[in-house]
Amino acid sequence: MSWYQEHKSAGWIGVAVAVLLVGCTIYFVAPHLGHKAWGENSLKHKAASMRVKVVYPKEGGIERVVRRPATVQAFEFADLYAKVSGYLRNQRVDIGDRVKEGGALAEVYAPEKREDVKKSKADLDKAKASLEAVEARVERARADLTAAQARRKVSQARLAADLAYQKFREKQAKRYAGLSRDRAIDEKLVDEQEDRLQAAIEAVNADRGAVAAAEAEVKAAVAHVKQAEADVKDARAAVIVANAVLDRAVVWDEYTKIHSPYTGVITKRNYHNGDFIREAGGGGAKPPPILAVARTDKMRVIVEVPDRDVPYLHVGQQADLAIDTLPDRYFQGKVARMAFREHYETRTMRAEVDMENPDELLKDGMYGEMTIHLGREKGLRIPSNCLFGGEKDKERSVFVVRDGQAREVKVQVGRDDGIEATIRDGLSLSERVVVERPPALADGMQVEVLHESSEETVSEKQERDK
Repeated sequence: MSWYQEHKSAGWIGVAVAVLLVGCTIYFVAPHLGHKAWGENSLKHKAASMRVKVVYPKEGGIERVVRRPATVQAFEFADLYAKVSGYLRNQRVDIGDRVKEGGALAEVYAPEKREDVKKSKADLDKAKASLEAVEARVERARADLTAAQARRKVSQARLAADLAYQKFREKQAKRYAGLSRDRAIDEKLVDEQEDRLQAAIEAVNADRGAVAAAEAEVKAAVAHVKQAEADVKDARAAVIVANAVLDRAVVWDEYTKIHSPYTGVITKRNYHNGDFIREAGGGGAKPPPILAVARTDKMRVIVEVPDRDVPYLHVGQQADLAIDTLPDRYFQGKVARMAFREHYETRTMRAEVDMENPDELLKDGMYGEMTIHLGREKGLRIPSNCLFGGEKDKERSVFVVRDGQAREVKVQVGRDDGIEATIRDGLSLSERVVVERPPALADGMQVEVLHESSEETVSEKQERDK
């Protein structure tokens, strides 16, 4: 064998080894020789091709809402009982019937109540007649008093006249007595003057007796007037009492009639005509109500608000009700009242929302979900997928586009519901915030704005659709 043939295979192996060495040199050495220039060109090319979507922050933080199970209840409802015992009759309504406020629903037959009314009316008429009689006696007593006072005046005038005449007679008697001493007249004339004086004295004494009798008569007449006036007061009081008794009897008679307290629907009936009804106010167990009526033109929806949302709850806030059995309907109302007290057991507070129910789709006892809008936080809001870093902290980061470059900005984050987040500090309304951040995006990188989004968020769209 020739030398060529002996070394032919070994030559091919050497060639292969040489090629391998050249390849390794190119793979390992060439990158180091041109790494810097190649890498810079590559990054510039990559930065120039980085495209991002941006959004503008919206004014106001994300809306705070509370969603809780809610129970629908008739705005007003009442169980109607009988206050008197008797037999049920004239029951005009049944379950589901519409009734008007004040409308007659049924009657309890209790004839003794009607008789009490008749007797009370008769007693009132008797009391009024007695009052008229004693008022007449008062007039008569006052007339008698007037007459007695007139007679007293006559007696007093007669007494005054007779006293004057007595003085005249006394003067005459003295004059005649003097003339007699001077023997100017006969003694017989003096005796005559004495007799006339005595007659005048007797007349005065009689007048004084008549005046005293007249005074006594006046006093008696005054007493009669006072007695008659007292009798009038007593008679008037008797009329008032009789009138009160009649009113009471009428009230008890009215208790035999069952009326609707408001416009609504009959929701319960426990008796039929002819059943004996026992009064609810008697002793023993309370009987079932005769009827129950509920007001349905307006409903109250009851919701228990958890402790974390109680500080933000206020009367007048908008509330939306969704019911599974009515998927195409949303019912809106406002918080009408709140308990201002939490339950110790559940740490929730009762709130009530009034909702108009003109088509009566809402029924007493329905169950649904209530959403109460508690207002927005202070600050701005952006989509949650704009945020990165610091997952457990209130300080996180976003990228904003400034002068064609992506800049990392630290922001203070409030509530984050997974769709939107509240930014309390770090952003302004004019900032363009990168949304759906590309993984390779870095601070200072040149970017091209692909899309500026001002579309409404999912929560805003749901709120609008309602």
